[in-house]
Amino acid sequence: MPRSLIDLEMTYHTHTSQAIFVSDGVASVWLPLSQVELDKDLDRLSPGDPVEVTIPEWLADDKGLT
Repeated sequence: MPRSLIDLEMTYHTHTSQAIFVSDGVASVWLPLSQVELDKDLDRLSPGDPVEVTIPEWLADDKGLT
């Protein structure tokens, strides 16, 4: 069964080697980098930059993003 992915418009805040911290205006969440795809190079993002995050639907549900 293929993974269901969704795209979310988020605001970048910071990251570690294993996770990215983003918000959508309602929720602020840490997302594991192993589960996300970004539309921009992580090393070129600055706090406050918009970023499109593609994540599995189950993770979006789990983090309260849907």
